[in-house]
Amino acid sequence: MKVAKQHAIKKRYRRLVLETQSCNFPAISFYLKCGFELCGFDLAGYSNSDLKNNKVRLEFHYLI
Repeated sequence: MKVAKQHAIKKRYRRLVLETQSCNFPAISFYLKCGFELCGFDLAGYSNSDLKNNKVRLEFHYLI
């Protein structure tokens, strides 16, 4: 993640964006520890029954 952040700064990107499922607690924890913030979600990003299956797509970003 450190390398990705350095690359983004070098390229003058505005932000880094990534996603994971709402049930992926290890990934969510890791992203938050790395300074990412929740910036959006998609209720049908993986399938039409995501919400029912508790697998909503979460989007996180890190502002440069």
